[in-house]
Amino acid sequence: MVKAPFNASERDAINAFQRNERFHPFTCPSDKPECCGQAQPLFAVEAGMVCPCGAFLQDWVHDFMVAL
Repeated sequence: MVKAPFNASERDAINAFQRNERFHPFTCPSDKPECCGQAQPLFAVEAGMVCPCGAFLQDWVHDFMVAL
C-alpha cells in the first residue's frame, strides 16, 4: 500500500493505471449529491485520490499501481 502524499511520478503512474482499460479503476462511492449518483473514476493529486466532484478523497493506492 502506498499512502498520500503522492509525488509527481506516483501521480502519473496512478493516473495511467486509472485510465488503463485492462483494470477497473478506483471510483468514488457515489453517495454525494455532487456525484449525480454515478460512481466516477478517481484521479491522483498530491493529497490522494479524488473524485471529480471533489467530495471524496482516498489517501491510499495499491503498491502495484505506482509500478506501471
